[in-house]
Amino acid sequence: MSSHLQMISFSSPCGTSILASNSLDPVLICCDLFGQDAREETQELELDLKELDDISADLSTYFCEEDKTFKLDDCIKIFNTFCEKFKKAIQVCQTN
Repeated sequence: MSSHLQMISFSSPCGTSILASNSLDPVLICCDLFGQDAREETQELELDLKELDDISADLSTYFCEEDKTFKLDDCIKIFNTFCEKFKKAIQVCQTN
């Protein structure tokens, strides 16, 4: 008996296609594709988190705050509150 493996192509939902032996389980192939995509996304998220840490450090330096106690989310909330109050003040001034 001749063991001839036919090559078949699979496409993942995200459009990634692979060429595999028909002896491979499609579920395993999908799991592998998911794992590859998850690793890539995790690496991108780690880079984004590093960038946020760098921005936070820059802002803490700019505002003369301690790096360890400076909270970026608190800083953003403060500026958001300021902008909201400023817009309300402009509206009040325009109506008077």
